[in-house]
Amino acid sequence: MVAMYSVRDYCDMYLMYGRCNGNALRTAREYARRYPSRRPPDVNVIRQTAKYGKRLANSQSSRYWKTAERPDGSTGGCNTAAGRRDARGQSACNSAAKHQERWSLNVWAGILGDRLLGPYLLPERLSGQSYLVFLNEVLTEFLDDIPLAAIQGLWFQHDGAPTHFCAPVRGWLDMQYPGRWIERGGLVLWPPRSPDLAPLDFFLWGHLKELVYRDVVTTQMDLVARLHAACTSVDPSMLQRVMTAIPRRAQACLDMYGRHFEHLL
Repeated sequence: MVAMYSVRDYCDMYLMYGRCNGNALRTAREYARRYPSRRPPDVNVIRQTAKYGKRLANSQSSRYWKTAERPDGSTGGCNTAAGRRDARGQSACNSAAKHQERWSLNVWAGILGDRLLGPYLLPERLSGQSYLVFLNEVLTEFLDDIPLAAIQGLWFQHDGAPTHFCAPVRGWLDMQYPGRWIERGGLVLWPPRSPDLAPLDFFLWGHLKELVYRDVVTTQMDLVARLHAACTSVDPSMLQRVMTAIPRRAQACLDMYGRHFEHLL
């Protein structure tokens, strides 16, 4: 590929190609619309990027599918659990000197019933304004094929990071999910330091990391390709098991008066 784009650009092209169902022309148009300040790629660049990313993903796929059936965890009701995670990759460039190079991705993903939303790469330095752009433009696209009646009954939960707590974001949530969003600043508070209750924490991130880091990550593009392949291994049956487990976890939490309870599951 011609070196006129950054690794971050190629990563965003690859993920957008997946979201556009493998349509290179649509990907090029959507990329140019989403990132107007960047150099717009043509269809050939998109296809080359997708080909390279698929080759990286396929090199790991046989290992991914062997571990894809591991059940875990939970969620419940008609809600959207959303969160982000900083994914880091490292590679041993010189085994004698133990030199390491690191890459960082700011990843968003959500769980809606038996569907996984994402992954989506957020800016490395996420601000309240850029998160608001994500909510307005990207999240709404993820929910495009959800019936309006179902959306009107959705609850939205995120992890309460500082960018999630800024006034514009809270205003947007009050408008789009009035009385139906969970985290600090909302009507429904989430217990602090409770990863054992959040499905993205006790199931999704751990599951993805186990698949992504089975082998040494070699490049940032490799990290993105592995992340994408790992997400495709999360099927509806896995998320159904996740959904049905959360009432049991909530009851165990109540039985232990908010103390550690996973040893009871």
